[in-house]
Amino acid sequence: MNAALRNGQPWSTEENQRLREMVESGMTPAEVAAALERTVVGIRAKVKALGIRPPLRSRPSTFLPPVPQGRVAERALALEVAQRP
Repeated sequence: MNAALRNGQPWSTEENQRLREMVESGMTPAEVAAALERTVVGIRAKVKALGIRPPLRSRPSTFLPPVPQGRVAERALALEVAQRP
């Protein structure tokens, strides 16, 4: 089954509730996307829009975008430090 079958279609109240339950139960974005026939990007965006907080785990949340590595990360850190009072 195509995981992005419902991509771009409006979310129903029932889908929002299922999304919340799945995320709070600890399912990964890929698992939720497959179950709801949405994209992983769409799942992450909806989780953020609804303010859903995934449960704390021993590993970093897969619902957050990856942390930049290398020179991009160094530049971001330098900018953050420069903006501190």
